[in-house]
Amino acid sequence: MKIKVLVKENINKTYNVLETIKNNKNLAESQDLIAIYNDQNWLEIFEKAYEEFTHGKFRRFIIIDDYAYGPFLFISKQKGWVATSAFDEYSANLIRAHNNSKVCIIPVKRINPNEKLNNIINAFCVSEFEAGRHVTRLQILHGSMGAAKNTIEFSKTPNKTVVVGSDHAGFALKEAVKEHLTEKGYKVIDVGTNSLDSTHYSLFGAAIASHIPEASYAIGFCWTGMGMANSLNKFKGLRACVCMTPENAKVAREIYGANTLVMGSKFSNKEQALKTVDTYLETQPKANPIYAKIDDFGFSFDKNKFKEIKLESGIIVPKELL
Repeated sequence: MKIKVLVKENINKTYNVLETIKNNKNLAESQDLIAIYNDQNWLEIFEKAYEEFTHGKFRRFIIIDDYAYGPFLFISKQKGWVATSAFDEYSANLIRAHNNSKVCIIPVKRINPNEKLNNIINAFCVSEFEAGRHVTRLQILHGSMGAAKNTIEFSKTPNKTVVVGSDHAGFALKEAVKEHLTEKGYKVIDVGTNSLDSTHYSLFGAAIASHIPEASYAIGFCWTGMGMANSLNKFKGLRACVCMTPENAKVAREIYGANTLVMGSKFSNKEQALKTVDTYLETQPKANPIYAKIDDFGFSFDKNKFKEIKLESGIIVPKELL
């Protein structure tokens, strides 16, 4: 199986990950698809990779980055691509089995590459999509997007309003964060879900996006955070990053200009999640012309296309989307 592998230049210099890749048996057929990128040429290289992928020149895509936020933002905005980060073997398997991700981004500065890099690569290479109920999630995510006429913008008048949303897997964490925000004097717009009944993250990503002009902040929740972040990033103007720690939130906000926070209940306990939310709210994004280019990508939610999608029975649809 041919797999495109992109390695960030400074990461290779620090950890010499190319040696690991070249000795990995699952990548034996992909040695001609290994490339190096940096802050100057990343967009050109990623756009070329996307074109090659759509023409079937390779089946999957591995990116070895520092924090993974830059590649994640670009790739998750491309229609038909689901981008996910992997931190261990379990998450590498999960992103294939649940999200049908053909892109695995490995954030070297958030793992121990000497212990985990090979294991993550191997798990991603051999895992397969389990389909089932996850097919509907992807249908919603991809099928309800249309050409974006306008960029979604947060309230032009700064306010202490936060729009939050989750699927069933992120419900409990959403409720805890909502209580915390209310206690700190924020107005919370909660688009649901409102129970533990099984539903779909992409629906609530769209519901969050529909309320963003009323707010200054947005926070999404699901099981790993990856599905909700992919859903939110499909909208032009949104930069959603999955942050599991306050340090992650600071980096995502300052360096990558993340304007939307996403958390996964699997990776965030209540105490850590509340500290992460506080860091996100308190950190001011810095202008970065490199990643500002990401704002040129994205789509808009098309209600007509949404209604045409055949949803499986029992799905809970936010009233904003009907």
